[in-house]
Amino acid sequence: MKKVIRMLIRQITAYPVSSIFIIIGFVISLTLISFGTTSVIEMAEKLSAKLNYEPQNAIKIRVSLHKDIEEKDVLSLFSGISENTGVIFNNIYSFIDKLEDRGMIAIEGEYYSKDILRRYPLLKGRYYTRSELNNGDNVVLIGKELEKYSEEKGKEKIIMIQNIEYKVIGIIGEREKKSILDYKVVMPITSIPEVHKDRIKYSKELDFTIHSNYGDTYKDYKIIRQNINMFDATSSIEENIIENDVDIVTSILSRPSMQVSLSVLVYIFSIINCINLTSYWINKRRYEIGVRKAFGQTNFDIIYLLFKEMLIISVFSYILSLIIQLFLKLFFTEIIGMQIEISVTHFLTSAFFVLLSSVLTVIIPALKSIKMQPVDAMKV
Repeated sequence: MKKVIRMLIRQITAYPVSSIFIIIGFVISLTLISFGTTSVIEMAEKLSAKLNYEPQNAIKIRVSLHKDIEEKDVLSLFSGISENTGVIFNNIYSFIDKLEDRGMIAIEGEYYSKDILRRYPLLKGRYYTRSELNNGDNVVLIGKELEKYSEEKGKEKIIMIQNIEYKVIGIIGEREKKSILDYKVVMPITSIPEVHKDRIKYSKELDFTIHSNYGDTYKDYKIIRQNINMFDATSSIEENIIENDVDIVTSILSRPSMQVSLSVLVYIFSIINCINLTSYWINKRRYEIGVRKAFGQTNFDIIYLLFKEMLIISVFSYILSLIIQLFLKLFFTEIIGMQIEISVTHFLTSAFFVLLSSVLTVIIPALKSIKMQPVDAMKV
């Protein structure tokens, strides 16, 4: 280990400018490759999952009323809509006990006029029933990452939301991988905490989305609009049709061929960058290579030396790259609030490309070194 460190220091001391440029180039390249080959795929999976779990044929509706509205009045606004159409109430956020450090968690309050649609995959338990929706029972489905914040109470599992005890009837998510469902909370709209029911009542504002897996929901929107006008003729209504199928980014990134193409493109640019730097580095060492050949070292000896030196620089750059990735994770997570995952895949990907990059980036410079002769040392 000490020998490797001494060799690295000797290289940087002998050729400070070119060595530093190579290290910077490798660090940038390895960071790009690591995120390019793993984060692109992870992003594609998340975007694909987001598309799969987004409400279909959805229309977002915002209502401002002039009259006070009770819970029973809210539900009456959906009288007459299709039995296949569901309603999701938006902008409901609550604290989960034992999870205050994460801030408020979004709650999806659902309503169905007849059959309950199972929108998310169940890992355990069941969905809520029509009876539980009608009665406003304190039942909830939670993402698998929230399960550890629940507790056993007799034969039931409960979780405290806004200081209210809810019975956990189901765990949603995807097996053996992370998803956008991991921190999701779903319950009947009749079961949401009283503080949110009061907010709706006194703010006189409703924000909800209607959706259906069985076709257009515009007819249902017109029925709801008519019901709202009958309840309060002075109300104002805004609607926004959500177009799921025009998500170009999702469409592109969800294709495996596109994921590979993007990763390969990042890698090619990175390798070109490093080859240019190592070629410059070799040209700066014409005298040294000429002297080595004059003392009997073969082309193989020179190439092996170049590869070994390049591998040492690559490993050093690899370590710096991983440190930078960890700092990026900290920056995005703690300061910006965006979740960036640094997984084992990132480390293994970087390690693989360290070796591969060392081989590829030394090929062209090695060919140049073969052409160098002892007499070249006299020309420098």
